[in-house]
Amino acid sequence: MKEQRKGRYIGKAVPPDTAADHEGIINFTASNIKVGATTYETGGKYTSRIAGILTGTPADCSATYAPLPEVTGVDTIEDADAAINNGKLILINDGRPAKLGRAVTSKTTVADDETQALKKIKMVAAVDLIRYYALTTIEDNYQGKCSNTYDNKCILLTALRGYLKELENGDVLLEKSSGAELDANRIKALDNAAVVKEDTGSHVFIRLFGYVLDAMEDFAVVLASWQCECKEDYIWLKFWTQLWYGAVPGAVCGWTASRWQSATAARSS
Repeated sequence: MKEQRKGRYIGKAVPPDTAADHEGIINFTASNIKVGATTYETGGKYTSRIAGILTGTPADCSATYAPLPEVTGVDTIEDADAAINNGKLILINDGRPAKLGRAVTSKTTVADDETQALKKIKMVAAVDLIRYYALTTIEDNYQGKCSNTYDNKCILLTALRGYLKELENGDVLLEKSSGAELDANRIKALDNAAVVKEDTGSHVFIRLFGYVLDAMEDFAVVLASWQCECKEDYIWLKFWTQLWYGAVPGAVCGWTASRWQSATAARSS
């Protein structure tokens, strides 16, 4: 899978209990999953169901807390925060319908030239969409099929910008954040004269950019109330707040549940 994803392939694998440390591999970790009269002792017998959920999740949504109504029981993971931060996709059974935990990849090690977003399935999926469209558009319509003129480069850029705009309209990318342009730095590195002549031989250097939107996952809701106490010659108004925590376990690109609780304790004191 790791080697395949170096090319145009954008598929992802969902193996059980596999600490692959890679954005294209989802480490599904669960045991004794109960579905009706059947108990799946290991996650390996349930990975196809998880893969189906991930495949069917729209690009503007996350699989975090995706419901699994057929699951009536699963072994509890004592430290959900630690499991998720270690790149494990887990199941949560908290008395309500069972669901996926925070939708993370197995990526745990982030290099200096990488981003923390590679730890989240949604973010990786959005980048994969862009990469796949760019590669297939170039292969199908441009590679070896037209002269390397400035006009043809601009036509290609227009097609790429159009697709990025579609992703903006679909709330996959932030509005007005995306674009496609010729990579001037790489052109200059090839030959300074190429900038003047608009001649880069057989090379086409393009830079794509855009801000991928995350999903709503971590919530902090303040409930404000007034209490009126009537005294002999004045009215005393009491004001208090209560913070409801909706933080998903795991600190990937967010706060852990324990940090939400600490923030609330500080606010109420």
